[in-house]
Amino acid sequence: MQISVAGEIAIYEYDCKGTSRREDMLTDSFRQECDARRGCKQPVRTARPAQQWSAPVAPRPTTLERINTDVATTHQPPRSSRLDIPRITPVAEIPRG
Repeated sequence: MQISVAGEIAIYEYDCKGTSRREDMLTDSFRQECDARRGCKQPVRTARPAQQWSAPVAPRPTTLERINTDVATTHQPPRSSRLDIPRITPVAEIPRG
């Protein structure tokens, strides 16, 4: 079992990479066939299209600006003035008797 698996791995390694850890298991005809098929082909590079820049857009608010805006609208101070709040009379000022 190990020999057949090692043979399959050697075939795939040599076919894909051109080298194998177990090249001794491969026949000369298989190596010549893989070398001829692989060749020395370089990848074809395609030219990139020229960059086209658009006009700048207005910046979006930052996260901190959005948070501060939300806090300012939801956590406003109370609208009543201090005069509307009933005053608590200190104990020392309460007339006795």
